[in-house]
Amino acid sequence: MDERERGSIREALKQLPCELIITTLDTGDYILSSETVVERKRGDDLVASIFDHRFFLQLIKLKSIFPQPILMLEAPERMFERPFTNENAVYGALIYAAYKIGIPIIRPLMKLDLQR
Repeated sequence: MDERERGSIREALKQLPCELIITTLDTGDYILSSETVVERKRGDDLVASIFDHRFFLQLIKLKSIFPQPILMLEAPERMFERPFTNENAVYGALIYAAYKIGIPIIRPLMKLDLQR
C-alpha cells in the first residue's frame, strides 16, 4: 500500500488476514500481487488528472508494469464539482481507459473515508 493513502481504508486493510506493507510506491496505490495493482481515484482527483494529462500516463505506466491493473473510482459524484467540467471528456476518458487500454473500473462496495 502506498504510504500516501490515508483514512479508513488503511485501518480496514489492517483487519484483513494479509500481509500489509506500507511504503512509497512508484506506480499505483495498492499492489495486490505481481500481476495486479489498484490505482485509486476520487471523482474530483480523476478530473484533475485528466485535464493535467497525468491520467493516461499513469494508466499506461500501470499497464506496462502489471498485466492486470484496476482503476478504483470513489465518489464519482464529485467528478462534476468543478465549473466548466466537460462531461463528455470525462466519460470519454473513462471509456478509453476501460476499452482501449483495457483497465477495468470498479467502485468500492463500502463508503470509505476519502481523506488522503
